[in-house]
Amino acid sequence: MVSLFDGDTRFVTADEDSDFSEYLNCNPDDLCAGTVEQFIDFFFGGNFTVEHIARNAGILGCFLVATRIATFLALRFIRYS
Repeated sequence: MVSLFDGDTRFVTADEDSDFSEYLNCNPDDLCAGTVEQFIDFFFGGNFTVEHIARNAGILGCFLVATRIATFLALRFIRYS
């Protein structure tokens, strides 16, 4: 998702009472809109940026390895009779 939306300048309209409009500090009388990149930054709390790709890939890799190990152990030691 980071590679899809990094630098995306299309506009996202925020509702008046939404947290996104508060994040943008919009004037209640005007149309409130931010970019897709701002919305992704807001929605994920700033933890899903281009700078974090290596960390996110490492975490995903750890989950995949742990799942493979758990699957191997389950197939090896759990018997249904």
